[in-house]
Amino acid sequence: MRIINEYDDKVYKLASENTKYNSEGKAVMTLDDEWREEKEWDAVFNQIQMEQKKLD
Repeated sequence: MRIINEYDDKVYKLASENTKYNSEGKAVMTLDDEWREEKEWDAVFNQIQMEQKKLD
């Protein structure tokens, strides 16, 4: 279990170092981030919103 915790700590540190943060400390994407053009996630988000509206 200790090995997993050490691995988790290393992964978390690496991810934190590679994440951009705004002045409020929130994680943000820069304007030139390649993930901004990922349309697949837009479709998933829209589907989730539609399903949520059906439940309301």
